[in-house]
Amino acid sequence: MARRSSAPLETVTGRIDALNSDGWGVVRAAAGGKTVFVAGALPGELVEYRVRRRERNHDQAELVTLLETAPDRIAPRCAHFGLCGGCALQHLAPESQLAVKERELREALRRIGKVEPASWLSPLSGAPWAYRRRARLGARFGLEGMDLVRYRPDERQFGTFLELEQRAEAERQRRERQRTERLVERALGADPNTTG
Repeated sequence: MARRSSAPLETVTGRIDALNSDGWGVVRAAAGGKTVFVAGALPGELVEYRVRRRERNHDQAELVTLLETAPDRIAPRCAHFGLCGGCALQHLAPESQLAVKERELREALRRIGKVEPASWLSPLSGAPWAYRRRARLGARFGLEGMDLVRYRPDERQFGTFLELEQRAEAERQRRERQRTERLVERALGADPNTTG
């Protein structure tokens, strides 16, 4: 069982070497010789982070400042990115997400399955948006029964619960933006199935 201890809230600077399987940036052999997982950081980035949880073999940290950004960092489209736990790599360009996931699969097959396929097919991919189907909900029970249902944050993040109405409103706004984009594309005579 991992041993946890409270951590000082000092800010540390480090270069992100890789992503772990949960999509956190990895700083190898950071101060103290331990690996640090930084929520929201991408490979190649120089970041300032604050350790929030210490484990026996690694530490977990929150991103404080991006000093140098990765070229494949994009702005997340969801207002709740990083809090609800649904989209761990939304800040990474879609083609880079595919590469990360393929690397993770190759490594798992090699390390855990002890197999190396003779050849690989191209990854299946589609539209980078409107495919997400996972939601983590939490319910609170009071004296009168269930009195609150909220989106549950990723417990590894250091966020708070999100109100269900906020997420529903963000989804309505996303759908409205997509509808407007399609109308504009049709008005301009562009093919809505291509990207430009």
